[in-house]
Amino acid sequence: MIDRSCSEDLDFLRQKGFDDFVLSDVCNSLQFKEYAYYNIKGFLQDDIDVKNIIGKEKLMLLQQMFSNLRSQFLGAKIGRDGHEENPIDVTFDFRFGWTLTSVDAPAFLGKINTIRPEKITLGRLSYLSGASTVAGENPLKIGSFCSIAEGQYFFTHPSKHPMSHLSSYVFESSNRLIDIGFDMDDGIRHDKDNLKNTVIQNDVWIARNCTILSGVTIANGCVIGANSTVTKDTEPYGVYVGSPARLIKHRFSKHTIDVLLKLSWWDWEIDKIKKNKELFNLNITNIAPEKIFEAVM
Repeated sequence: MIDRSCSEDLDFLRQKGFDDFVLSDVCNSLQFKEYAYYNIKGFLQDDIDVKNIIGKEKLMLLQQMFSNLRSQFLGAKIGRDGHEENPIDVTFDFRFGWTLTSVDAPAFLGKINTIRPEKITLGRLSYLSGASTVAGENPLKIGSFCSIAEGQYFFTHPSKHPMSHLSSYVFESSNRLIDIGFDMDDGIRHDKDNLKNTVIQNDVWIARNCTILSGVTIANGCVIGANSTVTKDTEPYGVYVGSPARLIKHRFSKHTIDVLLKLSWWDWEIDKIKKNKELFNLNITNIAPEKIFEAVM
């Protein structure tokens, strides 16, 4: 938590554009955290006012954190399905968080808390708004043109709580138990069904404060309502709400959904998307599905 004795420092820094995501723990600790996600823009190395307010040591710590994190996020992937590559640049913005840049188009990871940025793949122009958490070390793959609100919790690690064994307790490879000499690693308790990647496909909208469990695939065009927990794979263009999330309707008719999946507009070149601006402004619930193809320029 933030040390309130540093309130004057914090007020000044907020005026400079910082927020609590950046400031948390800065005023009460100089201990560098290997996977800390608190960060700062590189240009602040020349900002004498900030250095005078928070001190040279704290400023150097912030810069070290940013440099370390930036190098890790350079290991993430950006692009289209089958055409992902490392970003050519990674920047941090106090409003939007981390931005991955590619030759094609950028993608916005937001203020994400993760210990394995290199396990994340993000499609073109997708964004995570605000702060979210990736808990686990297995891959998280997010497609293009996804709109993901703040407060998401992505589980990307296989479950170690076996439902079919004598106990669901985690006896193996637990640092808590290893530290007290009580580790019982038998090597067979992992749930192999949960070793799949966690996948968010294309054109998915996820509202605030959802939980996405390990190995789940959220299909193209889905909408996930706020505060939902997605425990299993979804159907394309489905609308899901609740905990666990349940299908309440499809956005379009089956025929229209088939057309949209065949169209796969999210794989188009950016210039083609811009050229078809009028198509994206259509209310396609009011037109015959075959007319969608006819409208493509």
